[in-house]
Amino acid sequence: MLSDGRMGSHPADTGFSGISCAETGFDYNLGPGCLEISSESPGQSVRFSPAPSIPEKITPGSLRMSLGGSWANIWTQGKRYDLDYEILHSRLSLSYGVNHRFLFTAAFEKKNYFGGAMDGFLIAFHNLIGVEQDGRDKVKSNKAHYLFRDAQGHVIVDSTDIAVFNNNALQASVSYILTPGSRWLPAVNLSGTVSWSLNTPLMGSGEAVDTAFGVGLSKRWAKKWLTYHEVSFIYFGKNELPHFSMKNNGYSLINAVVWEWRPSISWLLQFMYTNGLIKDFPDLKDPSYEAHIGMKWQTKHDGMFEFAVIENVINYDNSPDFGVHLKYTLALK
Repeated sequence: MLSDGRMGSHPADTGFSGISCAETGFDYNLGPGCLEISSESPGQSVRFSPAPSIPEKITPGSLRMSLGGSWANIWTQGKRYDLDYEILHSRLSLSYGVNHRFLFTAAFEKKNYFGGAMDGFLIAFHNLIGVEQDGRDKVKSNKAHYLFRDAQGHVIVDSTDIAVFNNNALQASVSYILTPGSRWLPAVNLSGTVSWSLNTPLMGSGEAVDTAFGVGLSKRWAKKWLTYHEVSFIYFGKNELPHFSMKNNGYSLINAVVWEWRPSISWLLQFMYTNGLIKDFPDLKDPSYEAHIGMKWQTKHDGMFEFAVIENVINYDNSPDFGVHLKYTLALK
């Protein structure tokens, strides 16, 4: 074990691949981990979206508590809808490292929709850089509103009661490092999550159980540079939503570049793609593309602080306009 409490190398461990770690150490390809940001896009955030999971350093016997959240602003006017609101996606989790391969996590997740407070800042920022407001400056700031039209253009929903989208869930996850890789091959992990919906007003009564399975890769290319990649597959247990036909399953892709600027500070550029989860509804049925730019700072006593900004890319009609993300992980033992 290293002096800062992190797990050091395991020279005798060959892993599933049979590749010896003697030259590089078990942690060679394991960096600080992804930014823990799920999709905040309109068509994706009303469904279960698993937290990213890639191979990362695990201290056997460690117990960690994390509190984090993403606050995003949504403004979009599609062919058949207008959306103006903000979402606060918060997550409290407790993780236990069984050994240097196994990590178990239990979490409570809450998504709150509201009018918000970012509109004034975003209008001023768009004016500063010369970007069109797309009608944002023509409506009252920091007010929630959503409107949907049918295929003939008739309004079917026009409301300011955005709180009906609020939803909570309990989640249990497991992550296993299949192989730590080598100087030439990446570390590979498998992850699985079960999510029990506790409060989904628009999805009918009763509990919905969603599941996800993911494969993650982590590869060190130089002393201070790593890349992360993950693909996740999701199965949704309940698919009732007024005015929409929902898909039974989905998938997401994450790609990230990590620069370990200092021993305790890393910078990350992360891209997330999520397939469209709503059927036959223009724009909302399309995939979302989100970019995350942030940092992770390992504090004293083996804590971890992370901060990031969230930006929409490629598809602006089904992605958050802007957002911020914060998270802190406290080592309990």
